[in-house]
Amino acid sequence: ISFLFWIFAVLTQIGTNLHNDYADFIKGADTNLRVGPARATQKGWIKPKTMARASTLILTAAIAVGTQLVLMGGGLPVALAVLACIFGAVAYTGGPYPLGAIGLGHISIAYA
Repeated sequence: ISFLFWIFAVLTQIGTNLHNDYADFIKGADTNLRVGPARATQKGWIKPKTMARASTLILTAAIAVGTQLVLMGGGLPVALAVLACIFGAVAYTGGPYPLGAIGLGHISIAYA
């Protein structure tokens, strides 16, 4: 079970990073003036649509692993944790009111 939780966490982290790369590019946060490590979408290494698909695929895999953890006896507490993690993965930089942009970024990742 611990290994499955680890897999879930890794998939969620990867999916979050991919979604962040995509959402920041689409919203115009990642431009040529950006300071910091290179972002794949911003640099043109990966097309935005491809990045969105990769994020969706990875987060779907995380949901599948999370569902398995729920079915293995985790029940409602694990189901709520899985939903909170996936919500946070997308809502941190995505949606009309990204949590990271309205001052709730650190709070939102604390519950997950």
